[in-house]
Amino acid sequence: MTKKNLGYTNENLETLGGAYTAREIAGQPGLWQKTWQKVASEKKDLQKFLDSALSLTGLSIVLTGAGTSAFIGEVAEPLLNRYWPRPVRALPTTTLVTHFEEYIETDRPLLLISFARSGNSPESTATVRLAEEHCARSGISSGDNL
Repeated sequence: MTKKNLGYTNENLETLGGAYTAREIAGQPGLWQKTWQKVASEKKDLQKFLDSALSLTGLSIVLTGAGTSAFIGEVAEPLLNRYWPRPVRALPTTTLVTHFEEYIETDRPLLLISFARSGNSPESTATVRLAEEHCARSGISSGDNL
């Protein structure tokens, strides 16, 4: 029996050039479970960090990423705006890299939450570098990437 992936045979996906994308899509449920487990296991440290950050006067919160990672921020933005005491905004890294100071008030502390599969795509690292160079220091740090 021929193995199917997202309704296509592996041979069809190879011919169409979509084998890698199909594997990535099919792997998303497991990846999200693994991510949730990591967040749950680090809940105490995350809560401590967030409590510290969210208490900063004038804090700006930006959710960012490129491509499908930017969509994560767009999906999370309304929920976080409902529950967090500071406004949250989703902006793609591609926008921030080219127009950082048009979107970010650099005289205010910034909590930049970057979604990236690898964590070190060129636009993700450039966005973090711009934030570190241009934004007010708050005395808190992010620690390790999730």
